[in-house]
Order: sequence, then structure tokens, then C-alpha cells
Amino acid sequence: MQRVRGAWAPAPKMTTTEWANRYRYLAAESSALPGKYRVALTPWVPGIHAALDDPLTYKVVGMKSAQIAWTDGVINNWLGRIIDIDPSPVIGLFAKNAAAMEYGQEKLAPMVTATPRLRAKIDVETSRKDGNRALFKKFAGGFLKLVGSNSPSNVKSTPAPRVFIEEPDDAQVNVGNQGDSIKLIEERTKTYH
Repeated sequence: MQRVRGAWAPAPKMTTTEWANRYRYLAAESSALPGKYRVALTPWVPGIHAALDDPLTYKVVGMKSAQIAWTDGVINNWLGRIIDIDPSPVIGLFAKNAAAMEYGQEKLAPMVTATPRLRAKIDVETSRKDGNRALFKKFAGGFLKLVGSNSPSNVKSTPAPRVFIEEPDDAQVNVGNQGDSIKLIEERTKTYH
């Protein structure tokens, strides 16, 4: 009976920072400090997490230097929390499909395989199972779609309540003569509150 009750229990309410401190692990192949993730190593990250968690915040923009824990500390922790306890569709926009593929292999897959709670919820090891592909990963209650900004169909087809953009300065300003890829990807969120 307790197992059934646990299956129907609502997801715990926790912030991205709380989730990362409690559940996240860093993989040896993607971090100089593998093992249990500690937000204290990057004290500027919790403020960004708080902005991402705020339901009244529509857009978070980070102007930053290189190698400050943006992808692993901000994006991956935010995605980990979504996949684990607050599922929904998510689209990640990269300059090109090759950059999206690199992220999937070098950042996302190591995070998932190193973090037990994620490993049980999203398959990053097989690319052709139950609709999973290299750039599209399903999980209960949502999916993660990684796209390149260099194709109109990538940025115009799928609606999602959450999007993130890696290296926006490198995104296509006029993709296929159909407009700015960032504005086009933001349009994917219009039907959600």
C-alpha cells in the first residue's frame, strides 16, 4: 500500500538549487570535480536558478564570461529538476545541429548517467528507442528537443513552455529568410502561460 501511495504522491516542491544540492552528480568525463554536485563552488548560480524558478519571470538573460558553470551549473541543473520533478516539453536552441549533438553527448548524457534519479527517468544511451533520437529525448510528462538555429523547421515546428538558448550570439539572425531564430524559438512558447 505504501508503494502505491508513493507512486501517486505529488512531486516534492523544491528549487533548482535545492534539487542540485540534493540529487545532482558530476561525471568524470565532463567535470574537473566529479562526484556530488555542490552549488557552494559557484555562489553566483543560485540567483540565476531563482530567476529560472520564478513563475512570473518570462525570460532570463545571462551576460557572462567563458567557463563560469553556465551549461553545467545553470542549464543542466534546471533541466535535471524539470526532468525529475517538474516535467514539461523543453527545447534547447544551439547555433548549429552539430553543437546540439555535442551538448547531448558531452554534457547531457554524462549528467544523466552520473545522477541516479535522472538515469531512471530519461534514456540517453539508446538513440532509437520509443521515439528517442540523438536530439530528442522523451521522459514522463515531457521531452527535451535539441535544435540548431540554422534550419527554419528546427525553430518553427514544436511548441514548448520552456526553451533555452546556448550561445545566442552565434544563433542565425535570419534563418532561411524567415526571421531571427531566437524570436522564432520564443514563439514556440506563446500558447503556454
